[in-house]
Amino acid sequence: MKGPNQLLAKSPNQAETLAQQNDQLFRSKELQMTENINVRAFYARSLCKSAPEITIYICTVFVQASCYGTDNL
Repeated sequence: MKGPNQLLAKSPNQAETLAQQNDQLFRSKELQMTENINVRAFYARSLCKSAPEITIYICTVFVQASCYGTDNL
């Protein structure tokens, strides 16, 4: 059974190339998510200092977003 992002390699060299490309895509996505979380955390801290009464709500939203991925934010 083939996943949606899998490609069938026709040779060992192609298999290695596909594996490297997949690894690079994963690493860049992971880095992008980490950067997004750091940026949101910075804004959350800034907002929490200026409006403590909504701190809990903001932090809950950012934590949920971090858990479920950042594509939709």
